[in-house]
Amino acid sequence: MNRCLICQKQIKDFSLNKFLNPNELICDNCYCQMNSIDKKFKINGIKAIALYKYNDFMKKVILQIKMHKDYELAQNILNNKINSLKRKFKNYYLVYVPSTKDSDQQRGFNHVETIFNGIGIKKDNIFFKKENYKQSNIKFKDRNKISKIIDLKKRPQINQKYLIVDDIITSQNSLKTCINLLKKNNVSKIKVLVLAYNCRNNKKFYSLKLLKRIIFKI
Repeated sequence: MNRCLICQKQIKDFSLNKFLNPNELICDNCYCQMNSIDKKFKINGIKAIALYKYNDFMKKVILQIKMHKDYELAQNILNNKINSLKRKFKNYYLVYVPSTKDSDQQRGFNHVETIFNGIGIKKDNIFFKKENYKQSNIKFKDRNKISKIIDLKKRPQINQKYLIVDDIITSQNSLKTCINLLKKNNVSKIKVLVLAYNCRNNKKFYSLKLLKRIIFKI
């Protein structure tokens, strides 16, 4: 009997995911806590989908992959969505938002690439970071600086469809930069897929004075 890669508890043979995928390595309870949302939205006019809500549980899961170097979890985290993703994006080339070289070397793998590898579509590693710049170390208001850090390794194919993938969407700046780089090179067929959507960081923050005006109509 397999043990869940997240909680380490034994996966019940009669669980729904086990029935659909006999080799399932994540239990129903952990999938439930991951809070699947399949949220559709747009970034710079480009259609995007977020598979899960970035809640406390998903934060723990992503940290397990990134900080604890859990390659097996990264490989299997999309097991219950993989078939539908294969159908949806079968004619696309997968390109991922780049990590820093130091992060990839310390971890031993690029976590975003590994998470989305299972979709089984062709890859084209065209983006890179000029500097070892981590958004997590930068204040939210200063994250637009990423547009000067990410660049293209090579020119994309104009007539090719590109699926840009990332783990978490917060400020959207990394994804916007990748989208703009493709658009500047006359690529028109672009979509975005992210593992988790951080709703809190995409809300507008108002000053106390403005909030009073809105609430009390001052």
